Amino acid sequence: AKPYHLFTSETGAEILVGKSAKDNDRLTFRHANGLDWWLHARDCPGSHVVLRSCKGQEPDGPSLADAAELALRYSKVKDERRGDVCLTQVKAVAKVKGIPGKVMLSKHKVIHVVCDDERWNRLRHGKK
Repeated sequence: AKPYHLFTSETGAEILVGKSAKDNDRLTFRHANGLDWWLHARDCPGSHVVLRSCKGQEPDGPSLADAAELALRYSKVKDERRGDVCLTQVKAVAKVKGIPGKVMLSKHKVIHVVCDDERWNRLRHGKK
């Protein structure tokens, strides 16, 4: 079984969402490449989210919004319906030894996300 759920953004980009702490490690460090974009709800447990990248290009707005929504929805703050999400490339993510799913970021941006029910319904109905 794959260690992630597969979603497709509004513009057709693949978004991978880890299923568990151990699966987060497998997703980030085995399935993603260094130029993919990595997202995670800030300062709380949750799934690693990988937005596939074409040759390291900046993510398009709709795909980034979809991936950020998924990072928040697959975290412990999902019921708050808003929160901050960290964004960086996978190459800036380092594993913390001995703690499944725990990472350190060498550089990242923080984006504020407000849940959008319409976006969420589109994403979850297209889940593979």
